[in-house]
Amino acid sequence: MKKMITTTLALTLCSLTTTLPSFASETTPETNTGIQATEVFGMEKGYVHPFMAVTLEDSDNIYNTRTDTRSDWKAIYSPGIWLALPAQKEIFLNLDTNNTSPGGHYKQQDKQEGFERYQAYALYSADIEEYHNYTERNNVSQAAEAFFQLNLRSGLSFDFFDKYSDAEDAAGTGDSTTIDAYKSNLAGMIADYQITDKVRIRADYSNFYLSYDDIINEGRDRTDNAYSLYSFYDFSVKTSFFVEYQYVDVAYDSNTVQDNEQHYVYGGINWEPTTKTTLAGKMGWLDRQNDEYGGSNTSLVFELDGSLQMTVKSKLSLAASHKLNESTIEAAAYSRDTSVGATFAQDITEKITAKLFANYTQNDFQGGTTSNRTDDSYTVSPSVSYLFKEWLLGAAGYTWTDRNSTDSTFDYTTNAFFIRLSAGI
Repeated sequence: MKKMITTTLALTLCSLTTTLPSFASETTPETNTGIQATEVFGMEKGYVHPFMAVTLEDSDNIYNTRTDTRSDWKAIYSPGIWLALPAQKEIFLNLDTNNTSPGGHYKQQDKQEGFERYQAYALYSADIEEYHNYTERNNVSQAAEAFFQLNLRSGLSFDFFDKYSDAEDAAGTGDSTTIDAYKSNLAGMIADYQITDKVRIRADYSNFYLSYDDIINEGRDRTDNAYSLYSFYDFSVKTSFFVEYQYVDVAYDSNTVQDNEQHYVYGGINWEPTTKTTLAGKMGWLDRQNDEYGGSNTSLVFELDGSLQMTVKSKLSLAASHKLNESTIEAAAYSRDTSVGATFAQDITEKITAKLFANYTQNDFQGGTTSNRTDDSYTVSPSVSYLFKEWLLGAAGYTWTDRNSTDSTFDYTTNAFFIRLSAGI
């Protein structure tokens, strides 16, 4: 048996655009960027954990364009460090943020369980990208996040979290023909109270701030405030139900015609029917209110995550979502986004693991002056990793990305190959 811990470092230093699925990082591909990939380290329990990854990537379309495509290769250096008090041996939190998600949350923020009186955690990481030919694409992305949980004997628990990102949108996002750099910050808290052995309640608040560097993008700058209330009922050890109400206020700094308020009502379940199968999901109704573009828009919304341990050496993870997100194109008021993705992992030997990630996302732009543009995006990414040592991992893979739009100007296909060496203690 391998003495190693699987640690998810999906830190989202480059913006998680609408071409990526809005669900758990386990279904995010082992992509060609250093920090966004899932890394595996054989960490010992400790207070301080430095890590480093070096990636070489070759792409035939570095700007994600339909015509005038440009190919190049780059090196990505990804240093980082995370701290834990009391000592930990695995990263237990990833604040997945997304610039287009109302409130900035990539998915519902999970309540961290299993700690005693308190737990503190901090993480810093960077992606330093150096292109061989098109050096104007050189970039440094970085992120820092922190977390603190306090558990009281009365059954009351508090989580505080913050994530700061200094990064850029992926090339070709929305209708942009440039590389758009931004800074964002997601901060919030969770208060949870265990009323009885089976019933608990929870209240969340978060603030998301987004600011683009170039003045041409100032119309996309905004501040979101999100409030949520939950009630949970533990039907059994393996089954829990909940209801949720969420209110999100989206306020743009200058482009105030895009201001909107959103009201969500969800019902959800966390289910573990067997030791090999898990299912977590919620489904509900959204009322999005915008005075300038059509008043009230309603929609069914849902998030779904599932996993199946098919054999001792193989695992299948599935995820799907349907949401209304902020638009990435100037002519639309919002985007109706649907995503379906899967990851299959197979341990070939004690040291070799193969993975296959596949995802489909549809962005249906609505409102504003748009002529109902729709983008269908596909991603397929096979990869293989080799565990040299408990602290040293090698990986290689390929990613195919294709976007097919009703406005063919924004079609593109990109092929990228990467090799990576990662180390962590």
